[in-house]
Amino acid sequence: YNITDSSQTTGSGDILTLRVNSSTMSDYPGFEIPPYPSYERKPLYADTAFEFMFENGEHGHGRWNMANSTPPETLVDKDIQSGFNGEAQKIIKKKAIELLK
Repeated sequence: YNITDSSQTTGSGDILTLRVNSSTMSDYPGFEIPPYPSYERKPLYADTAFEFMFENGEHGHGRWNMANSTPPETLVDKDIQSGFNGEAQKIIKKKAIELLK
């Protein structure tokens, strides 16, 4: 959840830019106690974990994938396409009325 701390939204003209990255995440060092005999401890880097979850909706990966969900990237796209469920249009209409008065 701490990836939300890295999120930034900027706007210029009719362009809205949303940015989020793995900079506030930590690398996962791997299991201290081997989960199976041939286990070789390797880290899972934050940027890889971010890609698995944010872009693919994976909560884990491969044999360790506990669940899949709708990727946040897809949810953000849906919000933008819907105008944030009509909220963006309300703000635009209110501002247009203010400007025209």
